[in-house]
Amino acid sequence: MAHNEPIITLHPDTIRDWVQERGGEPMKKRGTGHSSMDPAVLDIAFPGKEDPSLEPIDWEEWLTHLDEQELAAVMQGEGAQSLIKIMRKDRVVMSGEGSTGGRPSA
Repeated sequence: MAHNEPIITLHPDTIRDWVQERGGEPMKKRGTGHSSMDPAVLDIAFPGKEDPSLEPIDWEEWLTHLDEQELAAVMQGEGAQSLIKIMRKDRVVMSGEGSTGGRPSA
């Protein structure tokens, strides 16, 4: 896979490893995720890209929300260019067994 190709995954260990290798931390939007009627809005904070509207949560909680909301992670970049987009599984096209690769659907 080319260095700048996105990685699309549902696998918790792949997401956590990719984020941690880039110094990221699991976050959620402040004031979200208090009930099933108010799902957590998930994000990742990378060094130098802090957002005061986010609050830290532990990996277990972050990954539980990811699973419960049937979300996938689209990850790309290195260092200061690292970015991750969290989207519904049904909005991405997976390749192979759904672990990595593919492109977001239109």
